[in-house]
Amino acid sequence: MKKLLALVLAAMMICGAMAALAEDPFAALGNFEMMVGHAQPEGNPRTVSTDWFAEQVAERTNGHVNVTVFANGQLGTEKEMLEQVVAGTVQGMRGGQFDFSPRLLMFTLPFMTNTRAEVTALLKSDLAKSVCAEAEEATGTIIIDLCDAGGYRQFSNGKHPITKPEDLQGLKMRTNGMKTIDMTFQAMGATTTTIPYADLYMGLKTGVADGQENPWVNAHVR
Repeated sequence: MKKLLALVLAAMMICGAMAALAEDPFAALGNFEMMVGHAQPEGNPRTVSTDWFAEQVAERTNGHVNVTVFANGQLGTEKEMLEQVVAGTVQGMRGGQFDFSPRLLMFTLPFMTNTRAEVTALLKSDLAKSVCAEAEEATGTIIIDLCDAGGYRQFSNGKHPITKPEDLQGLKMRTNGMKTIDMTFQAMGATTTTIPYADLYMGLKTGVADGQENPWVNAHVR
C-alpha cells in the first residue's frame, strides 16, 4: 500500500511538473539577464529595434529572459562591444563593425549595389548566409541577421561641398576604423582618422576631422 501510495504521489508530481511546463515552457531556464549594446542615441532605428527586441524576448519567454539595452556607446565602441560579445561578457550588440571576421568585410565594399532592394537581396543571399556561418563558427557568436545601417552612407564636411570624388582630396575624414572604408577614402585622396561614433560631434567641432560619412539617419539624429 505504501509503495502504491508512493507511486501515485510520484505520478502526481510528474503530472504536476508537466502541467507547469505546459503553462510555462521556459520555466526550466530560470531567469536570465542579457546585456545588449549599440552606439546610437535615442530616436535612432537601432534604438527602436533593440528596444522592440527586448520587449519581444520578455513576452515570448514569459519574462524569464530580461534584456537590458545599453544605447549611445555606454558599453564602449562598436569594436569593443563586439570583443565583449565574443568573450561572453556581453550577450549581444547591434552594429556595423564587421572586421572581427574578414570575409564579412565584403559587404562594406563601395558601389556594390544601386538600390535598397539590391542591398536586401545581397544580405539575404546564400552567399551572405555562408559567410555568416563561417563567422559564427570562427568566433562562437550567433549572427541573427544582416541588414543595412539605415540607408546609403553620406559624406559631409565643414570645408566645401563634395559632388565628385576629387572633392575628397586633402580632407581628413572620420571613419569607424574598418579597413575597407579607410581604403575607399584613401583611394579618393582623403586621409582618415578613427573616431568612435559617440565622440563624432566633438571630433568635428574641435577639428580632429574635417568631415564624416554615415547614413543620413545617423548624422541627422546625432
